[in-house]
Amino acid sequence: MGWAAAVLVGAAGLAGAESFPGRVAPAGVQWIAHLDLAAFRATAFGKAVIADPRVAGSPQKAELAERLGLDPARDIQSLTLYAAGTNRTDAVAVIVPEPAAAERVAAWRSQTNLAAETYGKHTIYRRSLGDGMPFRGVTPDGRLVAALTRDQVGRALDLLDGKAPALTPAAFP
Repeated sequence: MGWAAAVLVGAAGLAGAESFPGRVAPAGVQWIAHLDLAAFRATAFGKAVIADPRVAGSPQKAELAERLGLDPARDIQSLTLYAAGTNRTDAVAVIVPEPAAAERVAAWRSQTNLAAETYGKHTIYRRSLGDGMPFRGVTPDGRLVAALTRDQVGRALDLLDGKAPALTPAAFP
């Protein structure tokens, strides 16, 4: 794993991340970035950023809210991005919503533009191909997994179920 990934994880720790985010990423990842948005929102800087009209009204924030049904300024507790390969298409996102967002996650799951298939005890959803990460899964505890392919989501769900080795702090010398 590259030094940039270690810096990103270290920065997340400085921002108040409660635990090592590697438990949601597979052993041997090429890079990982973890954002503890709940801790960020609690800081003076985080409050100023969220209150800034350029952030509150940004098209990117609106697009993310439309795709996920979650407002990143209030509904997402943490976001972990990682890739097991070196291509941009290898990225996987694991999103932990705030507990208060449970009904929005349920509403997202019931959208009519989603195709659904069973994957073990999970369901993998697919949105239209125009979506950035069209495949999504939701764990029983409400975590969202998004990726470009069904297989990536399936491997991430297996990892979260403890069926695959996870990244450990030892990966950061």
